[in-house]
Amino acid sequence: MKILVVLLLVVLLVAVWRLTSLSAVVARQQQTLTQQQQKIAGLTAARSSRQNDFAMQGRCAAQAEKVFRDLGYELNGSTTNVSEVQQSHFNPELNKCFMTIETFAPTGAQSRFLLDAFEQREYAEYFWMVDSVKKYWENPPISGGNSTPPGVSEALLETSALRELIFRRDSSA
Repeated sequence: MKILVVLLLVVLLVAVWRLTSLSAVVARQQQTLTQQQQKIAGLTAARSSRQNDFAMQGRCAAQAEKVFRDLGYELNGSTTNVSEVQQSHFNPELNKCFMTIETFAPTGAQSRFLLDAFEQREYAEYFWMVDSVKKYWENPPISGGNSTPPGVSEALLETSALRELIFRRDSSA
């Protein structure tokens, strides 16, 4: 009888040990499952954000094209300019649609403007004209002002590709 009690006690201890180890495995699996669900939620949110950014890029391009035409410019040049070019860029960090308009006149004059396509606010301008006496590198731009977009810190401009878009200057002038 003592052997039977000892044997039952050993079986009981093994069963308790087994249940405890299975509980630990289940707890680890639940923790892993929770982490994976959080990663999936993060990836889903990022994908949704990228899809929204992509949709905004399309709206930005359409708005920039509309503003370009409303201002009287034409993609193949107009009667006064050899070339008229517009580019658009949606910046998701700033939630802004920037556009540039560049014109090249038959006289050699060049102009470039940076605008917010939706607000139609000008952030930078550049105008350069050929001088019949001076070499092109001796001839500075006639105007070239800029203003920092609202909500954009100077630090962001220094570290971002946005600075290239906003304050890009013709290297030959």
